[in-house]
Amino acid sequence: MRKSILALTILLLGFTLLPIGAVTIDQSYATLETNAATDRTSRVHVAQSYEDLLVAYQTDQGKIALGRLTDDGWQSSTLPLSGTLQLQGLTADRNMIVVAYLMGGDLYTATSTDNGGRWQTSNRLAARSETPSIQGLAIDSNRTIQVIFHRHDRYWDQNWAYSTNDGRTYTVRNAFTRSTDSSSTGYAGSMVAAHGRLYTVYRDNNNGMMIKLGVLEDTSRDWRILPLSRIKGHGMMSFSVDPRDQNTVYIGSIDEEKLEILKVTGATTTPRIQTIYEQRTAVHKQTLQASMHLDISITGEIIAFYFNPAKSMYEVLLSIDEGTSWHKADLEVGR
Repeated sequence: MRKSILALTILLLGFTLLPIGAVTIDQSYATLETNAATDRTSRVHVAQSYEDLLVAYQTDQGKIALGRLTDDGWQSSTLPLSGTLQLQGLTADRNMIVVAYLMGGDLYTATSTDNGGRWQTSNRLAARSETPSIQGLAIDSNRTIQVIFHRHDRYWDQNWAYSTNDGRTYTVRNAFTRSTDSSSTGYAGSMVAAHGRLYTVYRDNNNGMMIKLGVLEDTSRDWRILPLSRIKGHGMMSFSVDPRDQNTVYIGSIDEEKLEILKVTGATTTPRIQTIYEQRTAVHKQTLQASMHLDISITGEIIAFYFNPAKSMYEVLLSIDEGTSWHKADLEVGR
C-alpha cells in the first residue's frame, strides 16, 4: 500500500480499523483526488453508518457530495442542494445521516432518515449576517440532532441548536454559555455524543485561553460548563470520550508553546486533569498552522494524528496503555 493511500486511510477511517481492501481504498483515493475541491478551505468529513464509511466533501463544481465506502466498493452522489454551498459537518447514526452546510452564508442542515436515499432540509439556524460556523454536530441516544456553532463579527459567542423531528426544524439557544463564559468564546470547539450525554470542548479566548468542558444529559436542556486548563495563545484542539468510562475524556491540543495530551477524569463531576504527553517541537502559529485529531478505541488505545508545521509533516502518536507510554512516527504524504 502506497504511503499516500495509507495517509488517506488514516484520515478517512478516523482511526477506526475496518475490513476494507487496498483496491477499494485506492479507488476511493482516486475518486476524491479527481473530484474534490483542493483549495485550502475545503474539508473532508467522515462518519460511519452501519458498516459503511461515509465521506462528505465539496466537489470542484461547488456541490456537496457524499461518498460511501463498503466491501463492495466506492459510490458517491451529490446532495440535492443548490446555491453557493460550503460544507460544514457530517454525522450519522444507523440510517440517519446529517450534513451541515452554509448556503449563501446562512447555516442549514440536510437530513436523511433512510441511509442517504432522500433528504430533508432544515429551517435556517443562523443568518449570513452572523457569520456562523459549525463547531460540533452529533446525534444523541434519543435520535435528537445536536448542533453547536459559533457566530463571528459582533457576536463572538457559543450557540446550541437541537432538532427532535429529524432535522426539519431546530430550537436555537444563542449564547448558551453566557453565564459561564467571557465575551469571546467557542473557538476550536467540537462535540461528542456518548454514554447518554453530549460533551463539548472549546476555548474561551477572553478568559486566559481557558479550555472548557461542557456536559449535557440527553434528557436535559441544561449544560454544565467546567473550566479545565489554559493554553498559550491560539491553537487547535480535538477530544474523545473513553467509550468504556463516561467520566474520562482525552484532549489533544497544539498551541503556540507546545503540543500536549490531557487526560481528564471525573469529567462529569469534579474534573481532575493530568498531562500524559507533551512535545515542544510541534507548535501552532498564525503563519504556520497545525492540526490535531485524537481518538480512543473501545479497547483503550489512544491515537493522535496531527500536522507539525515545523517539519511540514504529519505525525502519529499511539499509546496502548492509556497514555503511560507513547510510540511516535512520521507519516509522509505523497506518492
